[in-house]
Amino acid sequence: MNIREWKISSLFIALSAICLITGCNDDGDGDDELHDPVIGAFHAVSDMGTIAFMTGQDDDDTVWSQLEYGDGVVKTVDPEQYDINFDTALPEDDTDVCAGDSDEDGFKDDDECTRLAPGSINVLEGQEYLLFLYGGFEALEVLEYEKAYHEFDTKDEDEDGDPEDENMEVQFFHLSPALGNQVDIYLEPPGTYLSATQARGTLSLKEEFHALVDEDEYVLTLTAVGNPNTVYFTSEAFTLSRQTRVAFAICDGAGSGTFATRISLFRDQSGTLIDRNAETALRITHAVPDGDNADIYAYDNFADPFVANLAFSQASSYQIVSPSFLTDLSLDVTPAGNSGVFLAREEVDLTRGTQNTFFLVGESDDWDGLKLTDDNRRLATHSLLRLINGASSTLDFYVVEPNSNISTLSPTVSLTNRQNSGLGRLDPGTYDVALTTHNTSTVIYGPVTIDLSAGGLYSVIATDNTSDPTAADLVFLDDFVN
Repeated sequence: MNIREWKISSLFIALSAICLITGCNDDGDGDDELHDPVIGAFHAVSDMGTIAFMTGQDDDDTVWSQLEYGDGVVKTVDPEQYDINFDTALPEDDTDVCAGDSDEDGFKDDDECTRLAPGSINVLEGQEYLLFLYGGFEALEVLEYEKAYHEFDTKDEDEDGDPEDENMEVQFFHLSPALGNQVDIYLEPPGTYLSATQARGTLSLKEEFHALVDEDEYVLTLTAVGNPNTVYFTSEAFTLSRQTRVAFAICDGAGSGTFATRISLFRDQSGTLIDRNAETALRITHAVPDGDNADIYAYDNFADPFVANLAFSQASSYQIVSPSFLTDLSLDVTPAGNSGVFLAREEVDLTRGTQNTFFLVGESDDWDGLKLTDDNRRLATHSLLRLINGASSTLDFYVVEPNSNISTLSPTVSLTNRQNSGLGRLDPGTYDVALTTHNTSTVIYGPVTIDLSAGGLYSVIATDNTSDPTAADLVFLDDFVN
């Protein structure tokens, strides 16, 4: 598929037709004047990185926000016709930041981002329009949801004869193919025993509903249709405040954690809800050069290793951690088969629903540890690379075009001991990797050539070179070896 010529064939128009609670009319405080229209946008494409949402007229683009997956933006606008655009930087674009048609010539230039979904809408007073870029990179859709803007009565009884509103508006969007075609939505106070009659509604994939609910503390639950005992998702308790609007976008977890479903909140409240029953996963990576094969024990249980006989440069598979031990989880490292000798004793804190790697680093006579939280969501368009310094000194890392003269370049990143770069987005292709001592052009490793593929997840950890104290080594992990 040639993305430069690719066009979305049509817009999926999902006009809200469900109102579940009496009071969803937009009477508000009785004023005749309609509210200015509202436009919002949401990034629901699980295999894409940053997407710029912008509006414009006559090729004059205004960038509203650089949206990451699960992010939304909403603004009040004037009633008129708007061009609506979602732009992203693809590998063939000579830019990393999307600013629209910067020269206003109506054509895509090399230094401009790729336009994914050109379209336009005519917005009217008293209406709101929420636009979702949805699907996958190879199968994009724009979902447009339109409804009347609800006006809350903000005047007290002395002003207009009616008490001010103590309720708020919720809006739900089913955008999770992994969850299935239909789910029932429950929004009830904590501790409520659920029965099928309490379901706020049934949502099919790509459908929406909105309702008014009283301000209160709530738990959001997703279940099989007509069967509240088959639970797909249960949130922690959260608070909804009077006269606010909160949108809940039900999305795929897509590898960001152990959870299959995540719910993003936007409009007057932001954040992410994950399943309170989501598991937590941990793997161990051995990056101690000349270090013995190791057994790693957890929970002070020395009868059964958490990970057994782990060799240098190997990573274990992810293991599920008991939810009772997410805080101050003890990890004891011993030589393989010899639990009476301790190479390291560490404690780590884990967050529910996350995937994590504990890196064993240091020297063979002085083991240390580093815990990092992993994000395993893959991008269809780019490679993701994480650089880690497990060596004893500060190093400059270079990830550059093949045959580059690194003495003329700035480092890709400089890292102190046990520091990491986080996941960096790179165009797929071939690169040279080299290490230098910090702030010098003295190469202490490499260059070596690596190949990065679209959709790939890669990690590299630097270690000391045990045979040459003036050099360093690299251990290549994840998709380099998988």
